[in-house]
Amino acid sequence: MKKQFVLPLCAAAGTLSLGLVVAKVSSAQQLTQTQAKAVTATTEAPTLLAAQNTDSVVDAANAFLAMLSAQQKTTTQIKLKANLAGRWSNFPVGFVPRNGVFFRDLNDAQVAAALKVARLALGEEGFKRFGEIRAADDELGKAGGGGPGGPRAPFEANAKGLTAQPGAPGPPP
Repeated sequence: MKKQFVLPLCAAAGTLSLGLVVAKVSSAQQLTQTQAKAVTATTEAPTLLAAQNTDSVVDAANAFLAMLSAQQKTTTQIKLKANLAGRWSNFPVGFVPRNGVFFRDLNDAQVAAALKVARLALGEEGFKRFGEIRAADDELGKAGGGGPGGPRAPFEANAKGLTAQPGAPGPPP
């Protein structure tokens, strides 16, 4: 008597599970088709970043590039490729080398032009944060941190961002 009850119960459970899977696949296909129609109906890609100062940023960037040597331009202008984007890191230079020219390799006029591009592109709040990060990196460099196996440079996170504080305890091991 138990076999007669268990077999129909298993069949019902299996049918219910299969029905739920089919319903899920069907609704996923409908969603995909709806999304595909929406994409093909759009003729232009949306503007991701529309800023009032775009022309100013472009002009400043072109002025900066005009100040660079041929070698510096080659180093600065890289192609936008997925493999290059995938290499980007915010780890210290000792771990992951940066692309582009270094500020230390620029003269004063070139640095001023580069900072103008950054200020225009980032806005005042972003440019302030950029300056804080640069200052923290400088302090880490002075403390000998940043490279593989190097000493752990002191730092302190505060409301303004990550800023180096001499004598502050380092990060936990």
